[in-house]
Amino acid sequence: MLKLALKNLAENKIRLGLTGFAIVLGVGFVVSSFVLRDGLKEIFSDLSQQIVSGIDIGVSAFDPDFDPVTRSDLDTVLALDGIEHAELGMNSDGYENQLQPIKPDGETITIQGPPQL
Repeated sequence: MLKLALKNLAENKIRLGLTGFAIVLGVGFVVSSFVLRDGLKEIFSDLSQQIVSGIDIGVSAFDPDFDPVTRSDLDTVLALDGIEHAELGMNSDGYENQLQPIKPDGETITIQGPPQL
């Protein structure tokens, strides 16, 4: 049986080589996709940590239909014990590209890509 298998391999060298090449190529694609996924995951994790660095607590409106946090709400938060610094920010949940550049003639510039906030 071994002699027959070796004879068959000897007669089909190209098929053996192409099969080996297909295996190497497939493994290479799988490994590269895992490496790419891990790299992107690390980049987005680092970016998320940089965005919220220095923020100890965030205050936002509970009801999404409610008006956003106002200057008087900020004054209320600043009056609490232990609050040294607070500032108003923009929450972009669900509102992509709220801010758009405007040309001198008043026409807005359409922005493509991820949210700009």
